[in-house]
Amino acid sequence: MGLNVGRAFAMIVGDKKWFEKILIGVVIWVVASLVQQIPTVGNVANLLVLALTAGYGLRVMRQETTATGESLPKSLPEWDNWAELFKDGVLLTFLQMLYGLAFGAVALVATLMMGVTVELTQVLSSPQTTNIPAEVALVWLVLIVLGIVGAVVYIPLMTAHFAHERRFLAGFEVGTIFRRLFSSIGNVILVVLLSLLLAAALVVSAIIPLVLPFTAFAVQVVLSNLWAQAYRLADFEKTVNV
Repeated sequence: MGLNVGRAFAMIVGDKKWFEKILIGVVIWVVASLVQQIPTVGNVANLLVLALTAGYGLRVMRQETTATGESLPKSLPEWDNWAELFKDGVLLTFLQMLYGLAFGAVALVATLMMGVTVELTQVLSSPQTTNIPAEVALVWLVLIVLGIVGAVVYIPLMTAHFAHERRFLAGFEVGTIFRRLFSSIGNVILVVLLSLLLAAALVVSAIIPLVLPFTAFAVQVVLSNLWAQAYRLADFEKTVNV
């Protein structure tokens, strides 16, 4: 049993209220961009408003990860229980920030262990005029690659695990998340490739500014479902192998 890409798209086009549900997400994005212009508190206000769409993405994931083979979702979840959407979105945002801080700390420690704090200071102040030692550049390159892989692969699966378990600390169950990743590695790779294709489609849709917000939110919904499918199918494949 593999990834059902068609169903991820059919959830949108097959939903009688698909336009209304996508429009709500777009309106929230617009409001978030507007409140970001508020002096001093704009960035925080932006994150708080976007917590609603993050919470909706978690709801899309949850209806997939908790489904059985006989009751797989065929439509988008409702925009209801806004308090739950907000709470889930805030917790997810906090989780992602903690992971970002943890990765930054690892990169800083690695830099300090190499004794290149002077070079780091020079890079931050004037990267064009800095001669970085080859071994330092290699370590930083490795860290950058790991950061990209983590953001593209690990964080979405962590999000699916958090959505499924409904526990904040589930976001730190690294061993479980990695087991899910490797037991469904083929599906994970497929979702990553589809993400790149959908990103290219968004670039094309940017030609028509009014269309871009709708396609962007629709892509978020589709990818939320696909990552949730990859997460759920890891359980299936594990069961088959036992």
